[in-house]
Amino acid sequence: MPNEQGRFNRQEVLESGLPYFIPRTGRWNGGTYPFAVLLSKTRCRELGVPIMENGELPSAFLYAANAGSGTGDNQHRYYALYDRTDAYAVIKDKLHPREIMECLVDKLPGLTRCALTKEQIDQMEHALGLHYKKKPSRNYYYCNGDDPTWSDLVEKGFATRSDGWTEGKAYFRLTFEGAKVIFTKPMSRHYFEALP
Repeated sequence: MPNEQGRFNRQEVLESGLPYFIPRTGRWNGGTYPFAVLLSKTRCRELGVPIMENGELPSAFLYAANAGSGTGDNQHRYYALYDRTDAYAVIKDKLHPREIMECLVDKLPGLTRCALTKEQIDQMEHALGLHYKKKPSRNYYYCNGDDPTWSDLVEKGFATRSDGWTEGKAYFRLTFEGAKVIFTKPMSRHYFEALP
């Protein structure tokens, strides 16, 4: 249930199963759509595609770290976003990049972040050291050589496999293309290839 300002708390967002955007990371989390235009109530009104007065349900959420500042309500930090994909042709020149969810990677036709499971995304982030730092600081994941999560990543071209220290184990490393799917900020191939 949203608060008086129409914001939702984290638990409500997670229980909804809908995607949510975290500006700090620049990424969508939760479920994703192949392509969608997702706008706040204010942006819908500004662009001439207002939400329906009969209580249109959100299609996604936007996290706002400073939402509720000064009110004592630090729990409700997610704004509802509404699907305006049908209006894309009319409003596309006025949209901000984060208002478009597009699961496409230019260099990898057919292979997208949308094709990855939550477990794969989490393990790829771990392989790059993103659980500890804001930018890639390494590139390896050590586990069973026949691990289904990583074997699928190898098959999709997101990772490579090399023998580990012991029989049956392997080092998995992300390909440059796989790393760019996970770390969406600019990164040179030179920087990537120097990662331990």
